[in-house]
Amino acid sequence: MKTIHLIVHGHIQGVGFRYFAQTTAQSKKVTGWVKNQEDGTVEAVAQGTENQLQSFVHTLRSGNRYARVEEIKVSEADQDQTYAGFKIIR
Repeated sequence: MKTIHLIVHGHIQGVGFRYFAQTTAQSKKVTGWVKNQEDGTVEAVAQGTENQLQSFVHTLRSGNRYARVEEIKVSEADQDQTYAGFKIIR
């Protein structure tokens, strides 16, 4: 199990991107959370196997039909918490 931290840049707020991230995570069996940031980015923490996480990030890069993802910064995160599902934090 691995945990990663993501910061997504682009036109991604107000276009259903968090919901897209949640449904993508659920389909890939990835757990964690996603939330909007005040600076216009979207932040997420995701947990899963290496393959699950790579697939998750790859799909997020394409965005949903209304989003325009310009960049995703991915870094490893501490595994001090285990997530039961994938939640949207408001």
